[in-house]
Amino acid sequence: LPSNEIPSTTECCMFADDLKIFSPIFKFSDYENLQKAVDKIVEWSSKWQLKLSLDKCTVLHIGNKNMKYSYYLYGEELSESQSTKDLGVLMSSDGKFSKHIFEIVRKSHSLCIQIHKAFYSKDKQLLMKAFTTYVRPILEYCSVVWSPFYLKDIILIEKVQRRFNKRLFVSSNLTY
Repeated sequence: LPSNEIPSTTECCMFADDLKIFSPIFKFSDYENLQKAVDKIVEWSSKWQLKLSLDKCTVLHIGNKNMKYSYYLYGEELSESQSTKDLGVLMSSDGKFSKHIFEIVRKSHSLCIQIHKAFYSKDKQLLMKAFTTYVRPILEYCSVVWSPFYLKDIILIEKVQRRFNKRLFVSSNLTY
């Protein structure tokens, strides 16, 4: 995709078969430039016989003062999304990561249950190794991007380890 054909106010990020284009929209001309960028991408993809899937293309309007313009691909209006997943991180239109945190906590709780069921041995070191190998990477993946600052999100994440430890150290009176 020739970058000189994309308006300078528009950014493109590509990874494998995924493309994200974005731009701050302050005035109508910014909207027009972003639509031109979409049109150039459609033109390029048609030239190279790489048809874009209208079902997989969405618009994520970020911010409260967003004008929420409509964008078109192949003459059809793109659907608006409230969140999008990019490289495994779920971002919401409000700019918060609470939905992402909820999803990783749900997945982590499920894995903790599977770990407790899968091992007949109740060796604490083995179970803690399983936790750090399988659960912590899910909880920590890209945390520099979505680092929680809301207390409710922090409590939700810490609850995973508390719950795991509670089942692990049932006979002890250890605190978190």
